[in-house]
Amino acid sequence: MRSLFLLTGLFFLASCSTTQKSQKPVSDPFNLKPVEACSEEIVKPELLNAKEARELSEYPADLRIDGVEGTVIMSFQVDPSGEVNSVITLSSPHNRLTTISERVLKAHEFKPGTCDSVAVSFSGSARNSYRLSR
Repeated sequence: MRSLFLLTGLFFLASCSTTQKSQKPVSDPFNLKPVEACSEEIVKPELLNAKEARELSEYPADLRIDGVEGTVIMSFQVDPSGEVNSVITLSSPHNRLTTISERVLKAHEFKPGTCDSVAVSFSGSARNSYRLSR
């Protein structure tokens, strides 16, 4: 049985750039939002190491053989230094897939986001899908 490991929202990112309230929002698979209210300019965190973080992902062979598949949904924060923290798993098909997904998410490094030119925390969400090919 061949498997396909899809990571949705985590690794297929276009870099986020500056947006102002009058501009159209930039595509953001993480749905990042500043934790604090901003009055003028928002610059979302920019993902710096998607490829390196993706290399930490795995779909354990024994789970594939047992037919375990599904989506891990997590919420998290990117702190003012650009580190991922406060990861909370909202749903998961298996504890081992939770552990792998959290490890990969925490390995992401971001250029800090700003609110009115001051580095602030941003909250976001991520979905990792583990699917078996049929």
